[in-house]
Amino acid sequence: MKQSQESLLGDLATYFFYMVTGIFFIFPILWSLSVALGSQESVLFDGLRIFPKNPTLENFKAVLAFPVFDLYLWNALKLSFFGALGASLICLPSAYAFSRFDWKGRKTALILILVFKMFSGIIILVPLYRYLRMLGLLNSHFVVICVYIGVQIPMTTWLLKGFCDKVPKSLEESAMIDGCSRLGAVFRVVLPTLISGFMAAFIINIITNWGTFIIPFILLSKEKLLPIAVGLLRFQNFYEGGGQELVAAASVLSILPAIIIFVLLQRLIIKSMTTGAVKG
Repeated sequence: MKQSQESLLGDLATYFFYMVTGIFFIFPILWSLSVALGSQESVLFDGLRIFPKNPTLENFKAVLAFPVFDLYLWNALKLSFFGALGASLICLPSAYAFSRFDWKGRKTALILILVFKMFSGIIILVPLYRYLRMLGLLNSHFVVICVYIGVQIPMTTWLLKGFCDKVPKSLEESAMIDGCSRLGAVFRVVLPTLISGFMAAFIINIITNWGTFIIPFILLSKEKLLPIAVGLLRFQNFYEGGGQELVAAASVLSILPAIIIFVLLQRLIIKSMTTGAVKG
């Protein structure tokens, strides 16, 4: 009885913590949405209101009519997609090798990969900027995508290794007994069972890349190349001294694609993260 009460109190404390954390992160989004749905007069004179008196969609129409806003969204989608795809494809062979082969220094290499993730990207961006400027490689989407891939390699390697660990080795052994080579067993047996795990890593990388600010901010300066994270700063500067409702509308529109992707595919992500690609 005492143990059940302690378990109940522990669950209540956990749910309370989750609720407070959720409110902490959701409130700024609701505030931005409220400002985006209000008029300039309501923003200036009505103060903070979760539900504006006279909601309107005119701010969103004005933002979408901004000359380069759709270009910002397209650039963000392109950089996020190819950065996520490149990181997932590059890390898949290394994740398989870490999962299947036992070689000297394997655990040390895994720890070192994780250690690299602990360092902030800002540490390397300044020397990287000077190096790329010397080579004349600034203002290039290809270079930014390569940096995205490099930044995502540690997390993606560990993530895909976990999915590879879920695939029973007996499946590969059975395929090789039937005449498949190691490579043939990988393509015919392992990869098909890793599809959901691969897609989960790919989606997580897309969402992470979508909100990345500092990398494109330093490596890109041309207006037509900026993603939405940096474009919002330019948009805010354009309306400096007013237009808070327009900036809020632009902010809501900028996070909407990432939210839609997560909501539509959250079951796939959660299933892959908790059970891996193979049942039983």
